[in-house]
Amino acid sequence: MKDMVRLALVGCGGHMYNLMYDYLKNSPIELVAACDLDEAKLVRFTARYTAGATYTDYKKMLAEVRPDAVFCIADAQTHYEVARDSMLAGAHVYIEKTPTVTAAQAAELAAIQRRTGLVGMVGFNRRFSTAYMMAKEIIGRPEFTPVTMYLAKYNSSPYRSEEYFLLNHIVHHLDVARYFLGEIADLHVRRVRVSDTLVGFHISFSTENGAIGMLQSGSLQYEQTPMERIEITGVGRSVIIDNVMRLEYNRPAERKDGLYDPKLEDGGDTLVWNLNRGLMTNNTHYGFDRGLLTFIDCVRQGKPGSPDFGDAARTMALYERLLAAVRESC
Repeated sequence: MKDMVRLALVGCGGHMYNLMYDYLKNSPIELVAACDLDEAKLVRFTARYTAGATYTDYKKMLAEVRPDAVFCIADAQTHYEVARDSMLAGAHVYIEKTPTVTAAQAAELAAIQRRTGLVGMVGFNRRFSTAYMMAKEIIGRPEFTPVTMYLAKYNSSPYRSEEYFLLNHIVHHLDVARYFLGEIADLHVRRVRVSDTLVGFHISFSTENGAIGMLQSGSLQYEQTPMERIEITGVGRSVIIDNVMRLEYNRPAERKDGLYDPKLEDGGDTLVWNLNRGLMTNNTHYGFDRGLLTFIDCVRQGKPGSPDFGDAARTMALYERLLAAVRESC
């Protein structure tokens, strides 16, 4: 096992500066380099954090520093290019979502990953969110299966355009559906459009495992209000994730005849996880930190990570099917 991972960063903008690197700074890493096209962002970043070297050209950084691993936050095209070039240079890589612009790009990354045997992961953070991981465990229990129905709502503030919303928001939630349900067999979509920045989509689908589902996602509200909810139904049971921070597992209660002492049965009634938002904790429960730390752990131990670029390719292929359905419906 590696004692320390020699890590290089690509993309030192607000997401890296204000949030993401803070999750890594106490992990077993050595920040050997930071790279950004904007020198002002590099100056700001290195005024707060110590990096071994700074670059405006990530290819030069890869050649000169030869890091063990690269973490990239940028746009989808840059994610693809950095992941490709990092693996070809022998570095493990973690890229934020959206991983690529096209399914073909993601498939190329998956092929390079298989050939090199390197760790390649995508920051689909809901896969690492506390409530989502709890729900995933619950729906896999024999008492719950099979999953029969799926109902999801994800809304957001206005986006810069409909195209950008589809690539950078809805793709995230298509991946969540795959995470819970497996592969999607068919899908249909309807759209409401107020303007190019205010759109909503109603997506219905069935899965290869026989479940049916609906996903509602739009840029028609504000992020200060509750944004997301998922309900997954099995047979006689359901699990609900409400706005990331609350999970309910609804189970059939035993029949109670006559006089009885009410109690929460083990195996019946409803169990709820409701986070104390005032509790001091290093765990955000949104999954950003768990995803990154999982990546570092996989690099140190030489084990594969998930979601990998094969997963990214399947999610991006599903996104392209959705995009085709949107264009056909319009």
